[in-house]
Amino acid sequence: MMADASFPLQMIPESSREGLADGVGAYTEYNDQGGYYPEQRKDNGGFSGACCTMCIGLLVFPLALVVLGWNEQTSVCANNMIMLAEDNAETGACDDTASVEGKFSFISCPIAVDNATLLTPKVSFNLPGLGDSISFASIAGAQRVEMYQCIESKSSTTKSSADAEKAGESVLQRTGVRTRTSESTLQKEQERRESDKEQADHGKSDLVRRNDKPEEKGSKQTYQYRMEWSDVHYKSEEYKDTPENIVNSGCPDFIYRGIVNHNPSPPDRGDGSPVEIGRQKVTATSVVAGGYTLSEEKELHKLTAEELVSLKPFSDKFSLRSGVDQVISSINTNTVGVHEQTPHFLSSCRSDHLGCIRISYSKSDATHMSVLALTEGAGILKPQPVDSSWGCAASSFIRMFPEEMSKDDMIAKLKDEQHASTWIFRIAGLIAAMCGLYCCFQPVAHAADVMGDVLSYIPIFGQLMENVLEGIVDTALLLISCSFGLSCGLLVIATVWLAMRPMVGGPLLLAVLVLMAIGYYAASTATRDPKRMRKDKQAFAQQQPWQQQGEQGAGEQPPWQQQGEQGYGEQ
Repeated sequence: MMADASFPLQMIPESSREGLADGVGAYTEYNDQGGYYPEQRKDNGGFSGACCTMCIGLLVFPLALVVLGWNEQTSVCANNMIMLAEDNAETGACDDTASVEGKFSFISCPIAVDNATLLTPKVSFNLPGLGDSISFASIAGAQRVEMYQCIESKSSTTKSSADAEKAGESVLQRTGVRTRTSESTLQKEQERRESDKEQADHGKSDLVRRNDKPEEKGSKQTYQYRMEWSDVHYKSEEYKDTPENIVNSGCPDFIYRGIVNHNPSPPDRGDGSPVEIGRQKVTATSVVAGGYTLSEEKELHKLTAEELVSLKPFSDKFSLRSGVDQVISSINTNTVGVHEQTPHFLSSCRSDHLGCIRISYSKSDATHMSVLALTEGAGILKPQPVDSSWGCAASSFIRMFPEEMSKDDMIAKLKDEQHASTWIFRIAGLIAAMCGLYCCFQPVAHAADVMGDVLSYIPIFGQLMENVLEGIVDTALLLISCSFGLSCGLLVIATVWLAMRPMVGGPLLLAVLVLMAIGYYAASTATRDPKRMRKDKQAFAQQQPWQQQGEQGAGEQPPWQQQGEQGYGEQ
């Protein structure tokens, strides 16, 4: 296959040519736009790129500080509500709702299965072709529709330095040493690339194709193929490799009787519309546990549906003959059935073939429900109102876990969740603050890089001087960014805690200020200013002998003072 002549071709390393002749293996796509030669290396971005990075840093740094402040404020308010529940919530009996009526309460009771919602494909999961052929009662349920397909996966890798050397690379990536390539050498390399282009065009190169817009310069994309059940539909018409190679690479059903067999479209669901490939979950509008009823939608969404429902009891409602393998155009009781090998699936095929459909159902395995909420009349559980406080607006509190636990266990679990969430945002905010400051200093790093490029032209020691300069500047900028970013982040955290909880924020803020004072004192005392040195005292070499002796023996006087005392200065 001829390559696009409008783009310069890279040499294909010998290690990458292996496997082209046998016609079997993963499809590999090379990027021809990533130059390995000095004439192709350009300053992508330069000073403008550094300025853009600085602008990003100017946005990220204050945003990180805002997130840190918001996180600490949210954490304090959430902890206030948890402490309110710990101190004031009363434990209610499962068979006596009147004892906690109108009070902030904690209950942990078994779920009444008799009051669970009856789930069916037609009503609950919008699959009219199956009607009410399957039904099960649960507080939460899910339907998963899958298709057996040929799936393409991609992995991107950059070319190694060994491949670059075989391609005639003149930049030694491992050592970082830059060399200048003469015009004659570049001409030879160009001739070698043209020769390699002719070999690739005339050889068996169906597995090697070139992309006009690769994701990354100097990289290659490897495509692999496999047959697998998936709840996502893949359009095989857009696959990169040839059908013959796809068959040899892991999808034997991709060609059937000499005809390309693409992944079929999703079948009809029974009313003229295609079925939704994937997983659908539904939850009950209310759950009864003991004498209490929970109807809060946000809390009910926490219910999971992971226990597979056995479909064997419903097998007599489907008329599909056992042993039939077919690609169906519509889902109904005549096109799918329950096979002995897979009792948890409705399937259109006995064995796995491209285009087969299978449907499974799952339900919640929860047997108990633990809730912290306000108990109203008839055991109705509602959010507990929480009055506003310093730094926290008025809100409400209700929490549910689909398991049996004590009040202390639930409080401990809430504290652990809040603690984990707070630290995730706290660490992310501090890292973002440091990275934002580092981005702000990119123009300085770019200036050091430009100066390093100038120093690299000095014979023998130029490259070493460039590496030392750039290394020192990068290290200094990194240290400055980390220290100042961390200090600013901790200062924001301490300020929020000081405003909302002075007993905690006061010592924290004091510790931050002490650290900043120590750093300032260390920096000021470590300064060696030549002007201050000349102002305070003369250099030792410029001092008179009596001054040098005066430092060694206190009380000695200059010669004219000593002679004046003996009459030396009399006229």
